[in-house]
Amino acid sequence: QAHFRTLISLSSAIIMGRQTFLASKDIIMSRLTSKTLRLVVTNHPEKYANLVVPGQLEFTQNQPKEIIDV
Repeated sequence: QAHFRTLISLSSAIIMGRQTFLASKDIIMSRLTSKTLRLVVTNHPEKYANLVVPGQLEFTQNQPKEIIDV
């Protein structure tokens, strides 16, 4: 866990799938910061509209390769 916390603290964005988000939802929601965007990939982002915190927690249908600049 310490390794992942270090990686998260060094990242400006984290991309995860819906199931990962749901498995850790309470922890993720309690640790939102304006320094790190958490982006959840799901087929139905509209289902999570009530959880969106702009710039901190967002939901998208886009695939990770469409989101990041390589």
